[in-house]
Amino acid sequence: MVDAYYVGTQGMTPEDGKSLLDHIGTGKYYPIDEKSIALFRTVADGLLETGTMSTAVEIESYVDDRYNDIVDAQNNADGSEPQPLP
Repeated sequence: MVDAYYVGTQGMTPEDGKSLLDHIGTGKYYPIDEKSIALFRTVADGLLETGTMSTAVEIESYVDDRYNDIVDAQNNADGSEPQPLP
């Protein structure tokens, strides 16, 4: 991961890439569930209320929970546990 991403993509030295990875760890992935859908809905509603978007969006038509098993497997492989959503 260090060589492929931090060195190859980000242009960091291997030492800096390893240091950063040791410090921040790997990414955490969130499954699609009622809490994540509610969070997405709050963001979309806020964008509509501020005029950033001119049309309401039904978030449910854009989310898909079919890949939650993969999300869970990746978090387990990385030793990552996402923080609970509000």
